[in-house]
Amino acid sequence: MLQMPAHRDHITLGEHFEHDGGIFGSGSLVQVDLILKPCMVRIGNGRDDLTSIKVICKGSVFAFPS
Repeated sequence: MLQMPAHRDHITLGEHFEHDGGIFGSGSLVQVDLILKPCMVRIGNGRDDLTSIKVICKGSVFAFPS
């Protein structure tokens, strides 16, 4: 599944998304200006687990402080 915030959404940087400019660190609350790369996650294991989420590829955004 791809996760992609919309323009002007507020997100917390960390496990799923990082800031491309390097100004903000993990845990920062930011407002998304431009989505550079969506986050790719896997939900479940394809058999009996349908709830666990594993990040396959971390997304990248360009953002402003919130």
